[in-house]
Amino acid sequence: MGGGASNEQYSVELAHSDGRSERLVLRIDAIQGVMESDRQREFDVLHFLEPHFPVPTPRWVESTGEILGRPFLATCFVDGVSAPTNLSQESVSGMQTVLSGGQREELAEQFVHNLALLHDISLNPAELGCLGVPDGDPRQAARWQVNWWSRVWRDDSIAPFPLVAGIEVWLRDNLPLQERLVVVHGDYRTGNYLFDESTNKITAVLDWELAHVGDPHEDLAWGIQRLYSTVSEDGERLVTGLMPRERLLSRYEELSGHRIDPITLHFYEVLCAFKSLIATLASSLRAARDRQSHHDVLLTWLSTCGYLFAADIIDMIEKGPR
Repeated sequence: MGGGASNEQYSVELAHSDGRSERLVLRIDAIQGVMESDRQREFDVLHFLEPHFPVPTPRWVESTGEILGRPFLATCFVDGVSAPTNLSQESVSGMQTVLSGGQREELAEQFVHNLALLHDISLNPAELGCLGVPDGDPRQAARWQVNWWSRVWRDDSIAPFPLVAGIEVWLRDNLPLQERLVVVHGDYRTGNYLFDESTNKITAVLDWELAHVGDPHEDLAWGIQRLYSTVSEDGERLVTGLMPRERLLSRYEELSGHRIDPITLHFYEVLCAFKSLIATLASSLRAARDRQSHHDVLLTWLSTCGYLFAADIIDMIEKGPR
């Protein structure tokens, strides 16, 4: 199956002994990719969310690699598309997907509604499987993310880039307080949900490999990134191809009943661009250089985006919260 830059995905037909057949999606770890993630963690997230949220039903997980040589996750197949099929576009991994007219309006409302719904699901640590809950101190949610991605840079970078150290210092000096903890998708944007083109209804939210328990501002900040934006017919910038930034934020506040803190959002905008910089300029480039992914050409192309994220970070830090 096409799409994505981390895992290999296959559509498989499962034949049961009683003659029934069932279509599944098999997500198998790539040897290396743009994101190093854990299939057990992804399975646990789906298992937790499935009664409350539109996700593919998880069926099995094998986290050791003993059966197929690499860890895998199997889910039920969900019908839908991630981008309009009647438009000729060269969107890479869902970035800058072009939507228009009534379709865009309908998907935009569902997009925000689903995010508010996700962040409203009560957390029960006993049901979260291997997901940790950052409740040791009021800045732990942010600190865990800075620690995670700083470690990824040290593990995967293949060339020095001193700006990364400066960004890390800024992030550690500006860790925000967490007011509430939610399941964070981690990559919530157009391209990571399916919709039925005949009804414009979102059928499932996909790609939960970066999901974790954290601050809800992080999901908002991820989608706001410039590289995921498009420009409307009248020249207005649309967050993840759906709606203007201020409308997205105000509608989220209306639906969730929670105020967005501009200082916290600013921190997570810098953090999300930092994550994207590392994923593209370190992990992607290393996987392509080492020829450890079937997406080597795509990963090489993605690495060039790292400098765009770096430029955005400089701009955000210099200008401060909006």
